Amino acid sequence: MRVRIVSRKPNYAEAEVVERLRPSPLALRPRCLSFAECGGCQWMNMAYEHQLDVKEGLVVEALERVGGLGEFALHRILRSPEIYHYRNKLELAFSEGPEGLTLGFHRVGSDKEIVDIPTCLIGTERMDEIARSARSLLADKRYGPAPEPEDGRQAPPGTRERDPRLLLKHLVVREGRRTGEVLVNLVTTPGHMPEERELARALMERCPYVVGVVRTIVHNERGSQGKQDRLLAGRERVRELLCGIRYDIAASAFFQVNTEQAETLYTRTRELALPRGRESVLDLYCGVGGLTLFLATRARRVTGVESSPEAVRCAGANASLNGVTNVRFVQAEARRFVRRLAATKKNYDVVTINPPRSGVHEDMIDSIPEIGPRRIVYVSCNPATLARDLSGLCSRGYCLTDVQPVDMFPHSFHVETIARLERTN
Repeated sequence: MRVRIVSRKPNYAEAEVVERLRPSPLALRPRCLSFAECGGCQWMNMAYEHQLDVKEGLVVEALERVGGLGEFALHRILRSPEIYHYRNKLELAFSEGPEGLTLGFHRVGSDKEIVDIPTCLIGTERMDEIARSARSLLADKRYGPAPEPEDGRQAPPGTRERDPRLLLKHLVVREGRRTGEVLVNLVTTPGHMPEERELARALMERCPYVVGVVRTIVHNERGSQGKQDRLLAGRERVRELLCGIRYDIAASAFFQVNTEQAETLYTRTRELALPRGRESVLDLYCGVGGLTLFLATRARRVTGVESSPEAVRCAGANASLNGVTNVRFVQAEARRFVRRLAATKKNYDVVTINPPRSGVHEDMIDSIPEIGPRRIVYVSCNPATLARDLSGLCSRGYCLTDVQPVDMFPHSFHVETIARLERTN
């Protein structure tokens, strides 16, 4: 393969393919007809067994090169039970141009151009049906201005440029794989949306399995300046079953997107965190209590910490729904909560961490050892920040003992990893 360097970074370079000299024996013809233009799946042209090998290698490389970590037990990556139609949540983006509304995914290599995708092979048939219905219901609505071409450049056929002034931003579909319930989330800017409730009811009539439609209003492009959820029709939460535990999940709350593989992730995390089953646990970045409630089935007591008020409300409701009494949930920023615990000499036997891709703040790396956990189990979706954070913890009295990669996202380069650390002093 011949490539051209397009960008040089301090520690690496980015390149684009110029010519493929010969086909790889590991390459496959992708089943998705939109693979070449859609940026949703990067590896659908790669044999699945090879995807697993590469992901395992990415984890090891990050731990060794970024973290400087060597002596640990590497467990074979856990494959996903399903590699197509496995997602319980799908997020599509809106754009609007002279030819009308587009609802689809970002074009490969672009954060602005949207490609209209008729069928998504990692989503479900219901998600495709909801997307078609939403396109049809919204086709004659003009909720925002058409974007102006930049420097006269025209978007490729079948794509539209995203315009941050548009009212409609995303359509998010969340499906309870075990319950059959579906929640639809319209993410918009703060503008007036005429006939919003009528549209929601019409969507529920077309798709009777939809139990609710929620509008989430965000105040900037990334949604980082606060969100407001508004129920338009039906219920505001969807119900799911995981490891025998019932969960009510709000529209904007975090929950693992691969239901079947999430059971594997939670089971393996509990095995690594609670070998005796009577520990006190601090679960940081707990979301709606997915892992927290599962840990509580073996632990003496569990405290879940989450910054999202809506997620904490869901977590508390989920504990009540399942009759779990040995948990409590705290709405707080994780690093500040741990710092307060350290100041009051509050100790836990085990700390579990499941942060966003950016990892944890250095303050937390300093504070966690001060609350005395014998064991730390870190669940990460980013090998680079995982390696950085594990290195910091290992320099503060802990030793990395076990690393368990888990494939939560077939056909993408993303990989989930569970890491266990034990206190050395």
